[in-house]
Amino acid sequence: LYPQLNRITPMGIYSGEHFLQVVGIYRSGFYEYDRGLIIGTLTDARNILFTNDLYSSVEVRLKSNSIEDVSKLAYQYSLLLGPELTVYPTVSTSLLQTITMQKWLIFIVFCFLVLIAGINVISAVITMIYDKQNEIAVLKTLGASNATIRKVINYQIYFVCLAAIIIGQAFGALLSWFVVKQGFYHLKGEVYFIDKLEHYISGFNLLVVFLVAAALTAICVWIPSRRINKLQIIDLLRNQ
Repeated sequence: LYPQLNRITPMGIYSGEHFLQVVGIYRSGFYEYDRGLIIGTLTDARNILFTNDLYSSVEVRLKSNSIEDVSKLAYQYSLLLGPELTVYPTVSTSLLQTITMQKWLIFIVFCFLVLIAGINVISAVITMIYDKQNEIAVLKTLGASNATIRKVINYQIYFVCLAAIIIGQAFGALLSWFVVKQGFYHLKGEVYFIDKLEHYISGFNLLVVFLVAAALTAICVWIPSRRINKLQIIDLLRNQ
């Protein structure tokens, strides 16, 4: 082990030598974490670190629902332990900082994608209304109200959009499963911080995405469908 900065002598810094038997290799999937981790007995760890009955650090494992409050909990523990001990939240590591930044970047990109999709839906509904001017004129001539005509058109668009949402979620789940299970491409841990991916699909998240997408679709369809109220029978028949 070299260098041992806490064992400086007049002759300089010298290394310590210990012979240990490797019985297995542990991989958590986080390259940055795995490359600095050794699992062994407490005696071997003290011999490597040249300590007797001391501890260099103590890790506290939090439940998944407390991960977001790690900085707050670290501050509270630092007040309890006093100035002699330092509480270091793992959320400040470069790996988790990178993941947090990427989550926000993905969120921003998806917001723009949703905006573009909404504009496309609005333009498609407007085009559909103009293409069906003849049918709308006939329905108004027969006494159909604007609300009835809007329902006929909106229900058709809702059905297509909801089917597209379900197909998109199914395709996304299948694609994510394929990316995890495929074996011809592997992540490089020294580049991406992780060397493997895990596949987990939350039914609650799928439901939330479906409801939000359905609500946005309803809004994007309702906005242009109001143009039906402005269409006059005489103008529609004159343009036939």
